Amino acid sequence: MVRPRSELLFVIALTAFGTFLRLWHLSTFPDGFHNDEGNVILDAQRIAREGWIGAWSVNAAGYPIAVNYWVAPFVKVMGLGVLTVRLPMALLGIATIPAAYYAYRVAAGWRVAVCASVLLTVSLWHLHLSRVGFPAI
Repeated sequence: MVRPRSELLFVIALTAFGTFLRLWHLSTFPDGFHNDEGNVILDAQRIAREGWIGAWSVNAAGYPIAVNYWVAPFVKVMGLGVLTVRLPMALLGIATIPAAYYAYRVAAGWRVAVCASVLLTVSLWHLHLSRVGFPAI
């Protein structure tokens, strides 16, 4: 049986490590600015200016844009830029680490939760999708 305090410290440390991995050189890596990131920031800019613009993106040929409403306050505060569109997605990716630990803990116990959340934290696909500014994460 694992002690609750040790478990909490583990989740905090793992989330801190995941935060470092997801925020380190966020505006410069991956290289370039993807077309989908441009669509997200254009829609988020419009949302910040006009409010509700619907559930589908006209710029992205009908792509659902619920996550763009999450990006809009960042655009309003930080202006336009690569970091502005990638930071909200990175924060969602960071939040999935303790959320996944909790879900695995409830479903399968602490041993599975430790293994699965460590693998999620260092998983290249999760790390990459947490660092790009389109709604994949």
